[in-house]
Amino acid sequence: MSLTLIIAITLIYYFDDIWHIATWKKFILAFAIITSFSVTGYFILWGFVVLKLYRSKKFRAIMIVMLIPLSLYAIQVMMDMKQSTGSYSLREDDYYVGFITWLQNPIFGWGFNNWEALQANMKGRANDGFSNSIFSVLTQGGILMGLMYFIPILIGITSKEFKRFVVCIVYAILFISIIFQTAYVNFFLFCLMIPYFLFLHLKKKLRASYNLIMKRELLLVLIVTYNRLSDLKICVETVRKQTYKYFNILVVNNGSTDGTKEWLVQQADIITINQENLGGAGGFYTGMKYMYDNGYEWLVMMDDDGIPDKNEIKNLIQSYDKVVSAVGKEVILNALVADKDDKDYTAFLWARGSRRTTKITELQKRTVFQ
Repeated sequence: MSLTLIIAITLIYYFDDIWHIATWKKFILAFAIITSFSVTGYFILWGFVVLKLYRSKKFRAIMIVMLIPLSLYAIQVMMDMKQSTGSYSLREDDYYVGFITWLQNPIFGWGFNNWEALQANMKGRANDGFSNSIFSVLTQGGILMGLMYFIPILIGITSKEFKRFVVCIVYAILFISIIFQTAYVNFFLFCLMIPYFLFLHLKKKLRASYNLIMKRELLLVLIVTYNRLSDLKICVETVRKQTYKYFNILVVNNGSTDGTKEWLVQQADIITINQENLGGAGGFYTGMKYMYDNGYEWLVMMDDDGIPDKNEIKNLIQSYDKVVSAVGKEVILNALVADKDDKDYTAFLWARGSRRTTKITELQKRTVFQ
């Protein structure tokens, strides 16, 4: 039971920006882990509490000073609890027995679901069960089968995305401390890790082919907002109506106090980052960092009062290769922004030498649009 609860709280941590799980539900899940009396569950739950406090600027300075001694004390308490149980010595012996058995046939192992080699090294103890996945895999399939589990973990741990790193650390702890390598929930996590992590490290040309299939994860629409909820709702609705459908929406909320945060929580299809008011530049920086950290290939940015034409994203993408071919280098494209009150004019002034014009028909004649 504790295994399922630990995996649940780990997935909530990873997908929280998308799922928007209510805080009271997280508390119920944490309480369930506490009542499971699992030392592994306590250890991982403590880790998530530390991460939560560290992310809060209010507690960060305190956590930096107290993190190490608090963590060491918590680990000591958990180990004392574990040692007081009858299963501790058996689990300790399992690691020893598993290691010795693996060394006897390290490359290929003793065969899938073959427990006889393990039981032969248990020296006739009454309990002939086994308690950890790592040596269960190594003794049965050797290092060859082990690599199938270890490579995705190692790739995730070396990932630049911190949340992915945390998830893989949790999985590694579970893999070392609990036997679940043949359970459904393990294969579920395995299927989540392997495809993405492998394609993440393939050569660029192969990744490009994969990207054509998985376009939904490639393009991010970034909207920065501050206290303009009515404008934001219109902006989001027009983004949702784009003829190009393969994108995610990220809204960076610069500390709005007009109900924006509460409204965003209710939008299941919007990724939200709430932060203090860092201005437009600070908001776009946060969004761009999220884009790079999460592997998107395209980024479309706009203010919260923007009303994009339904074909804007499609036109930008289709125009990109033509522009790059014409100028011979990577470029940043910008949509023409018309004034919402008078669509014959742009919303901003355009400088052309000593002249300034905002008439759209005049701008369309100029070489900048060719």
